[in-house]
Amino acid sequence: MDIRPIRNDDDHRAAVDEIRALWSAEAGSADEDRLDVLATLVDEYERKRWPVDKLDPVEAIEAAMEAEGAPAPIWRP
Repeated sequence: MDIRPIRNDDDHRAAVDEIRALWSAEAGSADEDRLDVLATLVDEYERKRWPVDKLDPVEAIEAAMEAEGAPAPIWRP
């Protein structure tokens, strides 16, 4: 299993492409093991590369409403 760390966006793209190719790997197979390792590496890279700030519950509701095009909440002037 020749797997390397994901260090840049090109490595990330290649790993995601391979994950897509392995997506329906048979349970218990070497391909499933490879899929699991790649998915873990991609997840870690994405968390570091594109961190997501935690929202408080009110901000989360407001962000969801804004994304849906809903009017401004009544609790905000």
